Amino acid sequence: MYNHKINLLQAIMFALLLPLASLAQAQEETWRLNLKDADIRAFVTQVADITGYSFVVDPRVKGKVTVLSSAPMNKDEIYDLFLAVLNVHGFTAIPGEEVVKIVQQVDAKQSAENLNRFPQTPSEQLITRVIQIDNANALELVPILRPLVAKYGHLAGVAAANALIVSDHASNIARIEQIVRELDSPSKYEVEVIQLQEAWVGDMVTLLQELAPEELGRAGGENAARKYSVTADERSNRLILRGDETFRDKMRGLILQLDQPSASGGTTKVIRLRHADAKTLTEILKGVMGEVVKEGSAGGS
Repeated sequence: MYNHKINLLQAIMFALLLPLASLAQAQEETWRLNLKDADIRAFVTQVADITGYSFVVDPRVKGKVTVLSSAPMNKDEIYDLFLAVLNVHGFTAIPGEEVVKIVQQVDAKQSAENLNRFPQTPSEQLITRVIQIDNANALELVPILRPLVAKYGHLAGVAAANALIVSDHASNIARIEQIVRELDSPSKYEVEVIQLQEAWVGDMVTLLQELAPEELGRAGGENAARKYSVTADERSNRLILRGDETFRDKMRGLILQLDQPSASGGTTKVIRLRHADAKTLTEILKGVMGEVVKEGSAGGS
């Protein structure tokens, strides 16, 4: 009977304390960072106090930083902000077993950590990733992908393992991996890279999808999507074509016609029609444009 009362009392105490523990967990500690022309080492010290991380700072890491935060941030958000500030000033953080090293970005590729050790890697953190290539030749992908890697990063192909080794910021490596998946298809179609001079790659891809629906649009179906692709790399303003020679010749011709400077300083825009027929409207617009050209010629004579 006595033991039963003790157990009942313990259960009641646990039930009373559980909401308090949940409330304490919900009220997570937050901070605001507001620094103006502060020494970057003082900034590192402040972040160390907040996050509990131990930092080793390279002697060449110097400068002033300005950080303004209007909203309170938790530890993880403070650290993400810290990495972004370092990146802006040409530095980066390299996590180790017990400490985080703060170094110049130009020296970072020798010290970058493997991404597999950090399942939730902040986007601004410099890491090294091994990307296994299943179908394509890793060495052939290196010259295609190299312009996508930051100047302080590193990219190399390993022939024996048919893999790529990339050192860069986590966010950029994720972007490179996405492009690699597009290129590393089981098809035997070749890859070609085209540098745009005037147009923006995002608009160009949209235009190509409209002009070549059989290969790139929904009209081509799933089979065409596996055979052909046009991937936009917005960072370098390049297009990566994958397909047979006929497809690449067609795309190259369209791109050369579209990638032209605008004499009037205008831009190209894709307008999706809801009700009218595109072909019919195209003929009408051609007629209107022809009349405009005729009137312009007559006025100038």
